[in-house]
Amino acid sequence: MLDSHAHIGEEIPIPSFICYPSSRILPIELDRDNAYRVAVGHLPEMGERPDLDRIEMLAKSGYEIGEIGLDRRYGDIEKQERELLDILTIAKHYKKKPQIHLVGHYEKAFKLLKSATLDGFLIHSFSGSYESAKLFSSIGGAISLSPNARNLKSFDRLLSLPFTTETDMETGEREKDALIKWNEYLSKIVDDDVSSLSEKRLRMIYG
Repeated sequence: MLDSHAHIGEEIPIPSFICYPSSRILPIELDRDNAYRVAVGHLPEMGERPDLDRIEMLAKSGYEIGEIGLDRRYGDIEKQERELLDILTIAKHYKKKPQIHLVGHYEKAFKLLKSATLDGFLIHSFSGSYESAKLFSSIGGAISLSPNARNLKSFDRLLSLPFTTETDMETGEREKDALIKWNEYLSKIVDDDVSSLSEKRLRMIYG
């Protein structure tokens, strides 16, 4: 069992892809036996300009990139697009497959990601349409679904696509319990072992 997107908590009871919301936070040294991947990024809500030099330094030293993206709630979409493109350029150079944060602006994000010609990326806690998911898939992207996906109109159709599962929670026992229940819920719907499928897909993306 592997959580495709989580945030650092007090303990790491299950392997997780842990994302730091800012490159300004000094990442904790994590044993790769416990945390499958560690990523640093820059969220649109932070306002200030991302520290590109630091993101590049961390990417060069082995960290993944995430979360980065676009968010309709925080205005100045042109600024968000420029900053996202800058970070995608770093991801391309260091052959990283970033975790993408999207609230709205799916078409804009698709165009930016397509122009970046990455080897892959994961859109975490996907909340868009089936059609948007198919577009991202066409350029090498994948989607990750959190329990919030149950509220989407596109939920049933999204389950027909390859996906990974996540909690978007702080690591800990509550995260572990939430992921177990989420995987079990989805396994009954798709009549397959979603936990194993999700882990296999995430490892295919990130190696």
